[in-house]
Parts: sequence; C-alpha cells; structure tokens
Amino acid sequence: QATDEFGFTMTDTIFIDVFQLPVVEIFPVQAIIDPGTEVVLTASGAETYVWSTGDTTADITVNPMATTLFWVYGYNQNGCKARGEALVEVVYDINVDFTYQTVCLGDTTVLVAMIESNDPVEAIEWDLDSDGQFNNATGDTAAIIFDSSGLHLVGMRVITQSGTITSCLLYTSDAADEEDSVDL
Repeated sequence: QATDEFGFTMTDTIFIDVFQLPVVEIFPVQAIIDPGTEVVLTASGAETYVWSTGDTTADITVNPMATTLFWVYGYNQNGCKARGEALVEVVYDINVDFTYQTVCLGDTTVLVAMIESNDPVEAIEWDLDSDGQFNNATGDTAAIIFDSSGLHLVGMRVITQSGTITSCLLYTSDAADEEDSVDL
C-alpha cells in the first residue's frame, strides 16, 4: 500500500510461491561391511542428485577401506535442495595367537605367529623378556632359549594397515599342561 502526494492510496497484492524442500533419503542408511566390499547406496525423494563422491546418479556403488559417511544433495524440480546421509562402517576382524614347542632347559623354542585377519598385517613384534616393550624380535617367528624352568610370560603384538594393535600374551613353561593364554 502506498499513498501519493495528493492523498490517493494505491494497493497491490502479489503472491509468493514458497516451494517445499525434497525429502532426500539414502538406502541403506547404515551398512556394516568387510574392507573393500561393495555396497550400493540408493538416493530417493528428489529429481537430481550430487553425491559426496561427485557422482550425479541416484545409485552409487562404494567400497571403502575405512568407515565413511556418504552424503547426497537432492534437488527437486524447483531447484530446492536437501541432504541425506548414509554411514558405511568397515569392520576389521583379527585373531592372533602363536604356537611354540615345550622344550628342555637350555634348548631353543621357536614361537610362530598364527594370524587371521581381513586387515593386512604391517608388523609383528615380540616381547620375549616380559618387560612389555615388544622389542626383542620382529617377524612371523621368534626363537628363544629360556634360562630357567617354570612359567615364562612372552607376548606378540600385531599392527595392521588400519592401525589396529592387537596383543597376545602366553605363559609358557617346560610342562605343556601348565600353559595359559591371555588375549588383550
């Protein structure tokens, strides 16, 4: 409404369209996979899409090596946008153990790493003197001569590509029935 210098009032009405935002969803919203496994993420609720990966299709195939949050912006026919997210969680499995042979005092025993993992092993370190330092040997095997009979604490630490550190401690003795294993 406006009034000019002669006192005339003029009125005009306009209508302003306010468009709804799209409701953008991703299926699945969460996936738990082994490293490198493919999963298809499907966006819905919009006309066009732009993913965090740069893709512009409704469906994308991803195979992350680490847990990743993927997002997509969906645009409707009016250019309005909304965001959807999906979490792809990568789970690494690792089981560590080692074997050895019971020997007589003064003989050498060889410790052999037994590792099952879907995460590549970067390093294997051994603690042969029970000081917790894992600096006495490296590699798949370690040899040791115990200087006394009885129980001895030895440990193996495994470091994987993803940075996971797993340790296995074992009390060894000169009698096989006295063995006890502890996983950390």
